[in-house]
Amino acid sequence: MSGRQGTALLCLCALLATLASAQNEALECGENEEYVSVALRTGTWAVEQAFTLAHGSETLLTDPAAADGITLTNHETYHQHLCAPKDAELSLTLTDSYGDGWNGGSITITGP
Repeated sequence: MSGRQGTALLCLCALLATLASAQNEALECGENEEYVSVALRTGTWAVEQAFTLAHGSETLLTDPAAADGITLTNHETYHQHLCAPKDAELSLTLTDSYGDGWNGGSITITGP
């Protein structure tokens, strides 16, 4: 992705219908929630990469550096899991602090 920021508004129901299934038995979602797995694959200059997954004004998930206070390493995969509101419209914001894109990095969102 090039540029400073890209935002994708996603209808969770459509997103989950098109992505592969995932299960995490350690995380049990409520009746009105959907299990979501996020895999962040960093590229070169991983410390510049960041993302936010939100539902309206509520942040549901941020990148591991922001969420866990770690320094991202180049060319590594970081897995995170959450229960998102069922059938909710989510926004995914991808940022690069330098502004030259993710340099080979990617994000994969997987649901039931």
